[in-house]
Amino acid sequence: MKSAEDRQQLYEHMCELMKRDRARHNILSLSKFCLMQITRQRVRPVMDVAVEEACPTCQGTGKIKSSFLFHKVLEGKIKFLYYRLGIKRFTLHVHPYVAAYLNQGLAVPLWPWREGYPQPEACLPSVRVLRQGRTGNRRKGRNRDTMKKAVLYLFIALLGAVFSTSLQAKKVRTVRLTSYNIQHGAGLDGKIDHARQARILRKAHADVAAIQEVDSVTKRNGGLYSLEEIGREAKMFATFAPAIKFQGGKYGIGILSKKKPLSVHRIPLPGREEPRMLLVAEFKHYVVACTHLSLTDEDRMASIPLILEEAGKWTSRGAKASAKPFILMGDLNDEPGMPFYKEMQKHFLFLNPPYDKTFPANKPNICIDHVAVFVPTPDATISFYRTWVGEEDYSDHRPLHARLGLYK
Repeated sequence: MKSAEDRQQLYEHMCELMKRDRARHNILSLSKFCLMQITRQRVRPVMDVAVEEACPTCQGTGKIKSSFLFHKVLEGKIKFLYYRLGIKRFTLHVHPYVAAYLNQGLAVPLWPWREGYPQPEACLPSVRVLRQGRTGNRRKGRNRDTMKKAVLYLFIALLGAVFSTSLQAKKVRTVRLTSYNIQHGAGLDGKIDHARQARILRKAHADVAAIQEVDSVTKRNGGLYSLEEIGREAKMFATFAPAIKFQGGKYGIGILSKKKPLSVHRIPLPGREEPRMLLVAEFKHYVVACTHLSLTDEDRMASIPLILEEAGKWTSRGAKASAKPFILMGDLNDEPGMPFYKEMQKHFLFLNPPYDKTFPANKPNICIDHVAVFVPTPDATISFYRTWVGEEDYSDHRPLHARLGLYK
């Protein structure tokens, strides 16, 4: 060990061996006493019992959008209807307090809207919304008190306003999605059984599945192509994106789909412990991207511009017919409330709530698997969505399923 070359060779060999370690770690070179220091971050779940959950509205930040900006939000929706969708005539159905705020008073918010585009044909109070806010007490003696409290209730009513277009109904296309980190096909029992993982996709009736930690012809999975094995059982097309060479084969991510993708793109992403990849598959009506991001905070933050650049190519194509919703799925290695998640929330609508825990599979206590949609105006693209977490323990992660309604 007196030679610097020998010490460097030992350091490089140790770095190569530690690549298999999923925990965050740091390796220092040999000291003058020939000692090597290795630090690892604990990955076992802590024993503390969490009795609190982040608010699904503010994501734990304690802040929500101000009600004073409601008319600006409403104006943005009208601009989208007029310029992007070409809807010239429509009617607003809102809470009665909101209708009074928009139609009456000295400074009516509807007046400035006439300059750029026609204002709505009518702004009608919705009796259905009014009933949701009533207490059921109709005695005359309390009518005066109710009117006095109207100003206070206005700000709450603004947040619950109902906005709809009554003259042009849209058809909805349902897409079933699954994101699953399969841990190279091994379950918590240590058995590699691709058939049982394929049963999860069949049970969920998944149209597209984003698969992470996929082995291709490696020694540990017996020389099998895991993605193809699962695809054969689930009757789905397999699209693979290798990230690294591993045990005589390759290791990476993949997409399984009922229909063959129209085009496929593979974009390298930063990763210190191992190279990362963004796999993008184009389908007729939407685009799906699968990824497994780095364990390092800096690498995940550095991945955001690359993801946004790729997403913008599909959602901002000029002609309306060529633009497609961009759906991102995968193991992001990041939890709600963390810096990466907060930054991504500025550009993506995360469909699964923070309380959908996916890891570890035996006792899930963190949410690091996500399904998100990149759209500047989600309400104009998404009709509905629902997510749920499977109970299977055929991997160290639980599968995350989503049912998404997209406007045709």
